[in-house]
Amino acid sequence: MKKITPSKKKTISNHWNQKYPGLVLYKSMWLLRRIGPLLQGICLDRDSTNANYLPTFHVHNLIGQEDDFISLSLKRVLVKSNGTPQRITEMQHDKNFEEYIKEFNGIVPFCFAGDIKLKAIVKAYEQEINNGRADTKYPLQQWYDLVCLYLWAGKKKDAEKLFIKAKQSIELWPVEVTGYIKDRIDKFMLLQAYIEKPLRLPDLVEQALEVLKLDDLPSSEIL
Repeated sequence: MKKITPSKKKTISNHWNQKYPGLVLYKSMWLLRRIGPLLQGICLDRDSTNANYLPTFHVHNLIGQEDDFISLSLKRVLVKSNGTPQRITEMQHDKNFEEYIKEFNGIVPFCFAGDIKLKAIVKAYEQEINNGRADTKYPLQQWYDLVCLYLWAGKKKDAEKLFIKAKQSIELWPVEVTGYIKDRIDKFMLLQAYIEKPLRLPDLVEQALEVLKLDDLPSSEIL
């Protein structure tokens, strides 16, 4: 199968960027912008063959950033009619790009331009938690992000309510689960300090942007 060349990657990236001008090219085959404490983007994810790409919507929470890694949270991928991932070859891109864009827009939980309402993002996270997949059976990351989002939007009572609910749920999780993710649970519990002093959050986000070298990234807010 024909591999996607560096020049073709640039062309593909530009095609996607033209459709979503609110994003900027972070690196080859990866577009980003910032909304509040989140990065929002499209990763045109390649597999080991480098012969195709998988359009992937994602977000990344900047609060609690510990390294220069951007995670693909709240992930949505383009799928075929049978539910399997729609990986796109160079030939398919050239022939069917406009159709793929229409299909991709149908899976995006909130848009790539302007300010975004908090309830739209919360709804997307709640759908993620309730999707029935094994990887969200213990939704620690989703709860972490939601508490941060509530605090960022000035919804301290909502943040406290979710934090308490999550703590109570974690106490009921099997010991083999809590033992395996102890470091992540410890990080989640540190949210108590953010709840007490939410004014620290903008500084944490700015620090994370510096670590990721994304200081000039275009940004919108959460309403």
